[in-house]
Amino acid sequence: MKTPATEYTEALSGGRHAGFLKKLADMGQNQIDRAEKSLEKQITDHAQKVASPAAVVQDWAVRSPQYRDGLLAKWRSEIDNFSAQVNIIKGFKNAKQ
Repeated sequence: MKTPATEYTEALSGGRHAGFLKKLADMGQNQIDRAEKSLEKQITDHAQKVASPAAVVQDWAVRSPQYRDGLLAKWRSEIDNFSAQVNIIKGFKNAKQ
């Protein structure tokens, strides 16, 4: 798992999430704080979905293994994406200090 500084540096150099970093630069502190809180909530929500998919997908038990595996992979991928964005926010905040 990458550190906030690493994720931030990668985005700053034009890598993954460079567009997200540009949007952060145009936001006020309150917007940045709200974005961070929202992303953290999304991470928690998706982790709960991965832990208990049947609670979210009513017909989970009768879905094909490919469907279930695909949905779990999607949720895990989104957790990784949201986590990277939270790290970028933290790196951005640290760089501003």
